[in-house]
Amino acid sequence: MIEDTSLQENWLYQEMFKEAHTDGRLEGIQIGREQGLEQGLEQGLEQGRVEEAHRNIEALVQARFPDLLAFVQERVAPLTDLAKLQEALILVGIARTAEEARQSLQALR
Repeated sequence: MIEDTSLQENWLYQEMFKEAHTDGRLEGIQIGREQGLEQGLEQGLEQGRVEEAHRNIEALVQARFPDLLAFVQERVAPLTDLAKLQEALILVGIARTAEEARQSLQALR
């Protein structure tokens, strides 16, 4: 006759539970790593786009209004929003004079 024991006291159940628990933990760690890598990659790409936008603005200013370069670098350095950086690039690109470029960038928020 089978002895009356609870399932949780059964050695086979305990071994299966340990294995499932370990497998679940390892799977969770792997998923966390993948998500962390993906998030890090996205952040790195975003940072690269911001740096490229800064370089593009500086190159355009250097070509069109070299006397404004220091002002523009100071003005756009703190910007990390790509939409604002694109706006700054367009403002410099369509400005007819250095003073117009300066005024446009001063109004940029």
